[in-house]
This record gives sequence, structure tokens and C-alpha cells, in this order.
Amino acid sequence: MTELARLLRPCSRRPVLLWALCTLLLTLACVLAWDAYGRYHKVATGQKDLARLRSANHIPLPRKISREEQEKRKRWAALQAERDFRWYPVFRGLEGASAEAIELLEFAPDKVNRTFLLRGEARDVDGLIRYLEALTHQDGFHRVYLAHQKTLNRDGMSVVTFEIKGALLQP
Repeated sequence: MTELARLLRPCSRRPVLLWALCTLLLTLACVLAWDAYGRYHKVATGQKDLARLRSANHIPLPRKISREEQEKRKRWAALQAERDFRWYPVFRGLEGASAEAIELLEFAPDKVNRTFLLRGEARDVDGLIRYLEALTHQDGFHRVYLAHQKTLNRDGMSVVTFEIKGALLQP
């Protein structure tokens, strides 16, 4: 074949098919790359969200407190209760209920639980009952009750020893 005949002859279809196939493969590669990039971005965002949720949901284990630390906390709580305790209403209530037939021997307040214990002696049971009623009507006390009483003979006199318990009203 001569050069002129080769030029006049129609082109074969194989290069066109080859170019079409290359274009199709290149387009498919671009689409797959775009999809892979989108999936990678979704996974990265999901991992960040998962890490954020795990850190928000993470509850740290409480550290074990030593005995010394527990004792120290108890002492500080007792000191704070002592500091915050208002004595004036308590003493005003005790003075308001005072009677000559009563001799108070011990006043033991529990500042943390807001309770108290009164120990003392009375000349007779009637005087003790009047004192108990007067104590219940004071502003600083409530739920006052006679916990224990006992009649004793001292120096030829009959004396009633008693324990009164109740709760302290404190703001």
C-alpha cells in the first residue's frame, strides 16, 4: 500500500474505542476517589464524635481515701459544725425554761445531728414535769422528751435524776 492509499483509507475504530475506554476508566476512578474521600471524611468525623462522647460519658473511678484522710475530713466537718453552731438560741431557751427545782448537771449538744441531751436532778417529779413542759415551749427546741428518770436518796433527801433528749432548731 502506498502512502496515498493509506491516507484515504478510513481510520480503524480501535483507537476510538481505546480512548473511550480510557475516558470511562478515568471517570470511574474520579468517582471512586470522590466517594472514598467522602467516606474517609465521615469516618474521621464519626471518630471525633465517638471520642467526644466517650470522654463525656467517662466517669472516673473515685480514688480510695486513706484512713488518715477520712479522719482529717471528720475533724474538719466537726470543726465546721462547731463554728457554724449558733449558741445564743440554745442558751436563751435553757434560761427561759429554768426553774429553782431543777439542777442541770450536763448539757451535751450533738451539733452535727442537731440533737441534745440534758442530765440533771430535780427536787420532785412535779418540778421535773413543769421544767419539761417549759422546755418544750421554747423556740430553740422541739421533740423534747424525758428519756430516763430515777428517784435517789441523797443526804436524807429524795432527788429525781433525769435525762431529757430533744432536737435543736437551727437554720
